[in-house]
Amino acid sequence: MQLRLEPGIPALQQRTALLTAGCGLALLVLARFFPWSSVPAFCSFRNFTGYPCPGCGMTRSWVHMIHGRTLEALTINPFGSLLFVFLILGLLYLGLRSFFGVPALRLSMSSRGRIFLWVLIGVALVANWAYTWTTGVAL
Repeated sequence: MQLRLEPGIPALQQRTALLTAGCGLALLVLARFFPWSSVPAFCSFRNFTGYPCPGCGMTRSWVHMIHGRTLEALTINPFGSLLFVFLILGLLYLGLRSFFGVPALRLSMSSRGRIFLWVLIGVALVANWAYTWTTGVAL
């Protein structure tokens, strides 16, 4: 695995990154003030099987993260909380890249490294699903 920096950003990529970061930030601000408690929980997988799906509780996890209740978010869906943190870091990176010309981070991996990464992500998803299933916090 190799991480390298590429200076400069083409104008089209700069506008795209700025638009993406701006939309993401606007959606996060709107989500912060949306009345989530009035929205009923709906999961077709759970309605059909009676068991939580791999993503059950992720929306509520994100709502808790938006409101700064990290412990509750981690309790409901740990993987959702982790994704939320990566989203925030990604939006910050896009903003810094667009406004200040921060170099692009490029990750080069061998095919074996990519397979290992996907297996690791798959194991994390299965572990998260097992957690939400056995604890029942996402129901």
